[in-house]
Amino acid sequence: MVRQRVPWSARRSKEAQRRALKEAVRRGTSVAELTRPAMDRWLETSGVVPTEERRSHMLDMVGRLHSSRSDISERHDDHLDAKP
Repeated sequence: MVRQRVPWSARRSKEAQRRALKEAVRRGTSVAELTRPAMDRWLETSGVVPTEERRSHMLDMVGRLHSSRSDISERHDDHLDAKP
C-alpha cells in the first residue's frame, strides 16, 4: 500500500474532524480506515479507470489498426497535421 497524507480541507470544520476522530475511536480504528471504503466506492462509481487497466487497454490496441502508409511511425506529426 502506498501511504498518502491527506490533510483536512479548510472547508471541513473542526467539528467534522472531531466527529470523524470520535467515530474512529468508537470503532477502534483510524480515521484513515474510515476513509478507505469511501475512496474505494468513489473510484468504483466515478468512472476513473486505474492506470494499469488503461495501460492494458492501450497495449491491447497495438497492431489492431492498419494503414496503407508505410511511414506513419517516422512521420506521424506530418500525417496528423495534414489537411484532408
